Amino acid sequence: MQRTVALLHSVQHRLDAIQPFEQPSSESLSYLETFLSSEITILNQTIKSIQSDVSLLLQSAQGSISLPPLVEDALLAISQDTIPQSWLPSGHPECTGVLAWIERLKARGELLERYITEGDRVVGFDLAVFSNPKMFLKSVLQEHARKEYIEVPRLQMETHVSCQLLLSEMPEKNLKEL
Repeated sequence: MQRTVALLHSVQHRLDAIQPFEQPSSESLSYLETFLSSEITILNQTIKSIQSDVSLLLQSAQGSISLPPLVEDALLAISQDTIPQSWLPSGHPECTGVLAWIERLKARGELLERYITEGDRVVGFDLAVFSNPKMFLKSVLQEHARKEYIEVPRLQMETHVSCQLLLSEMPEKNLKEL
């Protein structure tokens, strides 16, 4: 149990080190900025929820309180260095490496912030960063239609899957008018 308590303290420390990710200015948000803003809100809420869970799990692991079975399942998962299913989006496969997962959560928020600050200069997006990649694609389509004064049904989305090293080679215009 000491190993689990130490791991929970490490998780708590790493979570506490993550500052809330900043929202874009609410003045004239584009479709894409609105989407990115909602993603940051979801991520900030997820981190707060996990911080609360970790606090309860620490108290339980130290014998201060007893937990309902669902929360005990989270403690068991962490004791096995596995991400509790309650922390993952529905349908997400089981993950191992709790501390590495927390670091990826932080990196995900930093990438979302970068997308907001770089705006139109971003050439490629990592869809794995988003909780709802389908909505991201829809917001890009709507944003392009608005900028070009084209009806959305007249547009067709074209996507390219590439590794990060090749993002600079991607064409800047990934939408075509039908």
